[in-house]
Amino acid sequence: MNACVFCILTFDNADMIPPQSSSRAQPPRRRKSEGGKLDPRLVLHPVHLRILTAVQRRPLTTAQLAAEFPTIAQATLYRHISRLVAGGALVVSDERWVHGARERTYTVPPQGAYISREKLSRLPKREIIGFFNQFLSLLSDGFARHVESPGAGKLHPNQVRFFVENLHLTEGERATLLDDIRHLIERAARLPAGPGRQRQTLAHVSFPSP
Repeated sequence: MNACVFCILTFDNADMIPPQSSSRAQPPRRRKSEGGKLDPRLVLHPVHLRILTAVQRRPLTTAQLAAEFPTIAQATLYRHISRLVAGGALVVSDERWVHGARERTYTVPPQGAYISREKLSRLPKREIIGFFNQFLSLLSDGFARHVESPGAGKLHPNQVRFFVENLHLTEGERATLLDDIRHLIERAARLPAGPGRQRQTLAHVSFPSP
């Protein structure tokens, strides 16, 4: 039986992504088992990770992505999008002409933008730690944007929660716990956008404790 560090952070983030019509169909349910063929360095690149996080639950147009990342030059952003599409981590879910220009909407593929454990385990440990730090930086930036946004007001305990729990679990118990959490998240992810619902960020980290 091993000790397991279990961390969860949740916060509202409606200010992070421009709103879209709730009538758009939700992306199909994704299965981890099919998404492991992607290049870890492609997915875990800091800019690519931000783009994939943005479109993970809601398809976004190129204009909306540009508004989401104003500090990234438009030409640079388009190059990153092209690399993600070429690498299979991003797909075009819609395409239309707007004012004489072609506008594409992007989302993650039906199988998801996941990396297999086997491919991840082949990376040098220092590189994996660097990717994890990039993930934490992305999460920190999103949290700061929520806290500092004009409409955030005084933080309420129901809006922001973060905690660390140390558990003693067998490998089987840990797998069951993570599977239960995954099912709960998938069920919540199928809820359509609409009145009274605000976009939320839920971050989950778990690892064996030394």
